[in-house]
Amino acid sequence: MGLTSYWYDQEKGVYERNSVSGTLATAVNIMGAIVLVQVLIDYLEVFENIEQRHRLMVIMSSFKYLQGLLVLNAIVHIWRTDGSYTAIKRQIEKLEEQSRSNFASSKKIDGQFKKLLYFKYSIMAYLYLSVLITSYTVLSRGMNFWTIFRIVLLANVQYLTYLILFQNFQMFWKTCRIYSYIELYISCLAEEAILELPSRNDLKERHLCYKLSWLLQLHSNLGSCLRRLQILCKSQIFQCRYNVNVNDIIAVYYAFLYPEYIKDDVAFLILVVSTNVFNNIDLYLNDNIIDMTSQHFTDLNLALKKFTGVRSYARDLERQCEEFAIYICNRKLNLKLAGALNMDRKSWFSMMSRLVMFSIILIQSHMYIDRQK
Repeated sequence: MGLTSYWYDQEKGVYERNSVSGTLATAVNIMGAIVLVQVLIDYLEVFENIEQRHRLMVIMSSFKYLQGLLVLNAIVHIWRTDGSYTAIKRQIEKLEEQSRSNFASSKKIDGQFKKLLYFKYSIMAYLYLSVLITSYTVLSRGMNFWTIFRIVLLANVQYLTYLILFQNFQMFWKTCRIYSYIELYISCLAEEAILELPSRNDLKERHLCYKLSWLLQLHSNLGSCLRRLQILCKSQIFQCRYNVNVNDIIAVYYAFLYPEYIKDDVAFLILVVSTNVFNNIDLYLNDNIIDMTSQHFTDLNLALKKFTGVRSYARDLERQCEEFAIYICNRKLNLKLAGALNMDRKSWFSMMSRLVMFSIILIQSHMYIDRQK
């Protein structure tokens, strides 16, 4: 609730929106933001009353403000990009319908991508349960309708960042799946050309040229969607990485600071550790599907080289293959967040190394300040 003001009409097969859906999505997000601000204020008031606070604890607790700002920024992001996301969804689904009507189903491709999607669904379900339990822990002061309503609002607004990531993942997933079918179809066309074109079949050559031209157009349209999607999603992916890193570092630091509380509350320890682990896996899945999408351009170039054996006696087909290859080389997707931060699996591993490094630095700083005292 609150991710979008559009809904999908099954009968018409289109996304629709009206004033009621727009007002409802806005109201849910605003009320959730108000509850979140109240919770942050209460947390900081409790923290201010703690005696003998360590200087580093003050610094780390100030990050709670930044985490609240990230949630508020996610709400603003939804307001600004809701229509653009829906337009990209429409175009990708239209291209998906075209691919279904022209490509034969492949159990290998479908199985690979369905496993990835179902794994993502299971992570999303667990993260929502974790957010709901955390919200209940914070706000459970006498259970009544108003308390339950506030818990749901708080869980919903904190879950928005996960939903935005899932929305990006879903569109990359669909695009990457179609790309895999394009690669498979090109390989099948190459095998067909090797078998039939040596007999100088001009009609067959024109048919293959037409198919390659259509595949090039389909690929180009998908690439256009990806470029627009990259512009919309890169800031949110960057902020989610930052948020997960900070949460993990704070968790490691507090685990070092208060080991006695961890031993007393095993259930809380399991919840925190599992949530942080699933947060990192969730980011890895997003980086992985983006990496798979970028890798497809290299794989497709290799698939086009399978036509090498027939180019000497099929000039039109040779020109079509060269046009496709030039397009792939010039339009290779360069998915970046900002500057040198790539959206791929390598950045996830570098993020894990930074997490360990900053956790060690923080703990060493804490011990150094204690020795000075």
